[in-house]
Amino acid sequence: ALDDVDSNDDDDDDDGGESYLIEDDEWKDGLKARKPLVCQRCFHLINYNKALHATVTEEEYWKHLGPLRASWKKALILLVVDVVDFPTNLLPNLDQMLPPGFPVVIVANKKDLLPDQDEKVLKRFRRHIIDVATQKSLSGCDVRGLHFVSAKTGEGIDSLSRNVINLWEKKGDIYLLGCTNVGKSTLFNQLLQSLCGCRPGVLNTSGTACSPLPTISRLPGTTLGLLSFPLLSSGKRRRLVTQQKKSFFSRDDEDFGAESDYMEDDFFREESVDDELDEILTSIGYSTGRPKEDSKGYSPPLNRFWLHDTPGAVNGNQIPNLLTMNELKCVLPSKTFKSNKTFILKPKQTLFLAGLARLDYLNGPSSVYFTVYSSHTLPLHTTKTENARSLYEQHAGRTNLLKVPSGGEERMATFPALKPRGVSFVGVNLGESALDIVISGVGWVAVTAAAQHEVELLVHTPAGKGVFVRKPSLFPYDVRKRGKRLKKDDNTRFVGAL
Repeated sequence: ALDDVDSNDDDDDDDGGESYLIEDDEWKDGLKARKPLVCQRCFHLINYNKALHATVTEEEYWKHLGPLRASWKKALILLVVDVVDFPTNLLPNLDQMLPPGFPVVIVANKKDLLPDQDEKVLKRFRRHIIDVATQKSLSGCDVRGLHFVSAKTGEGIDSLSRNVINLWEKKGDIYLLGCTNVGKSTLFNQLLQSLCGCRPGVLNTSGTACSPLPTISRLPGTTLGLLSFPLLSSGKRRRLVTQQKKSFFSRDDEDFGAESDYMEDDFFREESVDDELDEILTSIGYSTGRPKEDSKGYSPPLNRFWLHDTPGAVNGNQIPNLLTMNELKCVLPSKTFKSNKTFILKPKQTLFLAGLARLDYLNGPSSVYFTVYSSHTLPLHTTKTENARSLYEQHAGRTNLLKVPSGGEERMATFPALKPRGVSFVGVNLGESALDIVISGVGWVAVTAAAQHEVELLVHTPAGKGVFVRKPSLFPYDVRKRGKRLKKDDNTRFVGAL
């Protein structure tokens, strides 16, 4: 969304070879075109679901944040993680670039994908995330709290915004940090409304300034540079709330039914608020078309604080960084997980999660349950371990059986080979999962064995990346919802697994 790509770089795959230079020559009332200018890379992401070649290396990422170090002591960090495959998406070693006691709020995004919103489960998960994040990335930092949110649906955003305002108002800038594909840009768009006063869909309040919201895409690394926007001052925020209440309670019933269900939309129509925020927009280079008494333009006060979205850090442990856009569509979940995909394996049997993970049940005294939490489009297959290697070589990238990776021999020539990691545990009982095997980008598998039974597994992933063992299991009793075992075709599945 930041670095323009050379307009001469044509995409041979575009149908009809039509032009896609994003510019509008219309002028109205002295304003610049209402359709904003965007770079070709953003246009490809939005309209073609693919990106022109542009990446942010780890060195470039820290270089982007380098100039901000002078402001660290006056900043609050919102560290964004993805609940689906935490901690494989955790930004590593953040404490090495921050002074001791630096304030951090953890934002656990994609809450809408969790199958159970029980408060006891969330409390246990909250404690797990804080403990692991502190150990792996935030040692010595001052963790001020954790918020479960869904940037996609808006759930939890109000609570997060209130907490940030109460905690950090008038103290400094706010930075969103996190690895690629954890939903930072989507969260940034939500916070633009609650912390910066922007109307939904546009970077302004009056509807006249021409600037789009940050581009959002499933492709890791969509954001290539620092995106910043000024925070509302406390005085402006109080006036917005007051105007919101007056506008809401002054309606009659008929008007109320005709208007939007969201009270927040009302105060954006107030001209006085538009004037104040248009001054801010003008100060950072956006043309609003509103005449100002000061022809030299508005200069923001020196104590103006900002909300910053940073590029996603490239974590070498993340499997999604290895995938193409079409593969990501199949792998990344878009709907709430259902805890009804349970398989039963005997020793020397294997479970495939597409072509991205292979779980071998090596040794154990009895059968073991595997409850899979993954995208509903991700194929799951079982086979004998002795046949697993040949099945992968025959179908991975070549047929639709495993789906991911895809692209034939050329794709498989560049895709990392699967490498194993051993996992051993002792079962709790057949009604309670002992642990979760978290697989980056995919989700996790809850494993259940009989009490005191010692079990040995091998977990294969591309280049051995993206595997984490979580104890205890997040949803230990979901195995009880498996339903009846199938008697035909594939007797390793349960009715609930279909």
